[in-house]
Amino acid sequence: MDTVEAWLNIVERYYRIMPKNAMGEPSTTLPVAVFKDKKFAVHNITDSIVEKTMRALAHSVYGITAKKELAKFTCHSIRVGACCILQAAGASPDYI
Repeated sequence: MDTVEAWLNIVERYYRIMPKNAMGEPSTTLPVAVFKDKKFAVHNITDSIVEKTMRALAHSVYGITAKKELAKFTCHSIRVGACCILQAAGASPDYI
């Protein structure tokens, strides 16, 4: 879980998918947190998109259908999950 490597991957994806200017360089005035949909349109990654995706995954993977249970899957779940993974891997509390 190398934070620097993850950030570099994000930046590389940004340069790869962002619209290019006349000099062939990506626009640097647009947000970094973006993705392309099935029609190759670029969209910002928002908390609602992340939560919708996480809830769809919870439904697919765990078979959860109750709205009250699905509502427990939020953007904060990623942070909690990462902490649990780090603790299980033996990371120190200071690192976590």
